[in-house]
Amino acid sequence: MQQPFLMRTRGYHDSAEYGCISPPRVKAEAYSAEELRNRQANAGLLQLVSAYRRYGHLSSNLDPLGIQKSELLDELSAGMYGLGEDSSVFDIK
Repeated sequence: MQQPFLMRTRGYHDSAEYGCISPPRVKAEAYSAEELRNRQANAGLLQLVSAYRRYGHLSSNLDPLGIQKSELLDELSAGMYGLGEDSSVFDIK
């Protein structure tokens, strides 16, 4: 007798791998030529955004009592990525 669909479970040795399930295949995003040009033109901006994602918590003010001062990191300055006052307008379509 076959089990109902909701009662079926995957056994430990059901797949070809012993003891684990193979990770899902991830397909890389396909960018159009315009998107690639835009990414190349705004590479410094993308690097700055990545730096804020990675190090932004280190320079944020999380202490409401003001006991500990936050650091000013060089990685979070726009000048490190070649950005300045003249490059303040970006095409982010």
